Amino acid sequence: MKGVFGIKADIIVKGTIYDGLEQKPYKGMIAVKHGVYCYVGTEGKFTDLCDENTHVVFCDDGLVLPNLYEGHAHVSSGIDLFGGVNLYGLKTPEQYLQAIEDYAKVNPQSEYIIGRGFLNGNFDKVGPTAAMLDRVAVDRYVVLNSEDCHSSWVNSKVLQAVGIEEQTKELPNGVIVRYPGTNQPTGWLKEKEMDRVKELLPVHGIRDFKEAILKYQELAISNGIGCTFEPILNDKNDINLRLTAYRELDLENKLKMKFRVGVTMNPEDDIDTILQFVKDNQNEVSDSHYMMMGIKVFIDGVIEGHTAYLLEPYADQPEDCSYNMWSQEKLNTLFVKAAELEIEVHVHAIGDAAVASALEAFGEAFCVTGRRTMRNCITHLQLVAKDQFQQFNELGIIAVTNPFWHYKNPAYYDCLEVPFLGKERADREYPMKSFFDHGVIVTQASDWPVSFCFHPFLGMEIAITRREAGNTEMDPLNEAEKVTVGQMLQALTINGAYQMKLEQKSGSIEVGKRADFIMVDRNVFEIPQAEIAGTVVLRHFINGNEVYRK
Repeated sequence: MKGVFGIKADIIVKGTIYDGLEQKPYKGMIAVKHGVYCYVGTEGKFTDLCDENTHVVFCDDGLVLPNLYEGHAHVSSGIDLFGGVNLYGLKTPEQYLQAIEDYAKVNPQSEYIIGRGFLNGNFDKVGPTAAMLDRVAVDRYVVLNSEDCHSSWVNSKVLQAVGIEEQTKELPNGVIVRYPGTNQPTGWLKEKEMDRVKELLPVHGIRDFKEAILKYQELAISNGIGCTFEPILNDKNDINLRLTAYRELDLENKLKMKFRVGVTMNPEDDIDTILQFVKDNQNEVSDSHYMMMGIKVFIDGVIEGHTAYLLEPYADQPEDCSYNMWSQEKLNTLFVKAAELEIEVHVHAIGDAAVASALEAFGEAFCVTGRRTMRNCITHLQLVAKDQFQQFNELGIIAVTNPFWHYKNPAYYDCLEVPFLGKERADREYPMKSFFDHGVIVTQASDWPVSFCFHPFLGMEIAITRREAGNTEMDPLNEAEKVTVGQMLQALTINGAYQMKLEQKSGSIEVGKRADFIMVDRNVFEIPQAEIAGTVVLRHFINGNEVYRK
C-alpha cells in the first residue's frame, strides 16, 4: 500500500488490480490526481482520498491493468490496407481472384488495384501468377502484397511496365520467381524485387500517412495499446513524408497514444549518412507522443520464401541455407557506430543464422563501447539455436516475439514449414519460454498488418496454449515453449515500456507514474485459457484521461 495523502483524487478505480509488478492480481484500488497515480493499494483509504468531485469507477468482474505495448507494427504502411483489396482470411486462389474482381467492379475508375494479405501456402508449387490476375484485371496495374509482406503478386501489365522479362537480372537480395525449367517470370516477386513495383505505384502524401496513423491509433486504443514501435519502411524514399506526418499530428495534439519509430536501413545505404539522419531527427523528450528511437535492419527474409538465413540447409534444397543480406563486416561496423551514437538497433531475423549474425554484430558493439543498456532488439525469432538464448541475456538484447504466429497454422506449418525445414526444425519454431528462462527481456509484437487482428489478448492466448485461439483440439506447436499469463502480461506491460524507454514513467501501476491503464471484462488469471482471446477492453485511460469506452 502506497500513496500520497492529504489530497483528493480526480479518479478512483476499485476492483481487481494487476499492477505489472506482482505475479498475481489483488483486490484493491487506485487513485489518480493530475494524471498520475497518487495511491495504489487496499480500499482502506477510500474516504481519505474521495470528495464530491472524485469520479469513482468500479471494475468488479474484470481486471484493471497497465495499458499495453506493441513492440513492432507498420503503422504508416496501413495506408495500402485501408484503401485496397483485403485478402486476409481468404483460403484459395479462387477466393482471392473473386475479391479482386469485386473490388475492380466497385472501383471502375481506378488505374491501380492494390491489396494485401494473400498466403503463399494457398497456391501450388508454382505460386501466384500474373496469368491468374490477367483473368480478372488485365487492363489495370495490379499489385498485391503477401500477408508476410515479403513478396508481391503482380499482373502482366505490371511486369511489362517495370521491365521484368526473361533476360532481367535480379536485384541484390531479390528473387524473380520463374516457371520451372524456363526464365519466364511468373508474376511472383520476393524481397528487394518488390522495390521495382513500388516505384510504379502512386506516391502517397503527408495527408495520406496522417490518415493511416490516425486510423491505426483508433484501432490500437480500442485494443488497450498505449504505445507502438513502428519500424518505418522506406518505400519510394518517403521516410521524410512519414516522419513529417507523425510530427504534424503531434504538434496538432492529435496523437493520444505514444509512437516510437525507427528508420529502415538497407545494405546499400551509406552508414554515416543514415545514422546522422536518425541522430538529427531524434528528440530528447522521452515522454513525448512521438519519438525517433533508431534504425531497423533486415538480415534475412522469411522461411516461406526460402529467404530466411539458416544454420543448416533447407530440407527440400540441401545446398541452400539462403544468405545474409549484409556482409558481416559492414553489419558489425553499423552496430558499433550506432552504439557510439546511442542509436537503438531493431533487427529482423527469422532464421537461426540471421540471429547468429545479429548477435555477433551486437557483441562487437558491446566490446567496443561497453554499452549493454541500449534498447536493442531482435524480432520474429522463428528459429533460435540453444546457445543463443544466453547470448541475448549477456548482451542485453530484447526478444520482440510474435506470439500471434506460435501455432500450427496449416497454410504455413503443413504447406511450407515442414516441407522446407523438416519436421524436427518445424516443431521447435518460435521459442518464447526459453527467453524468460534465461532472464531475457521479452516483449510482444503483432507485426501488423502481417497479423491482421492485433488484439493483444489473442496473442496472449496463443502464447499460453501454443494453439490456434479457441481450438482446444489442435496439436500445440513446440509445447515446451508455453508461457504463463503472468509472463505474457509482463511482456505486454513493463517489458514493453522498457523497450520504449518508458519504464520510469509508465508500464506499471505505481504511485508517481503516469495513469495509463485499461479495464477489461474478465480476469485472465482465472478464466479457461481458451477464452483469453475473447477479452474485451471496456475502458482505456491515458494520463488519467479516458480515451476509449466500449
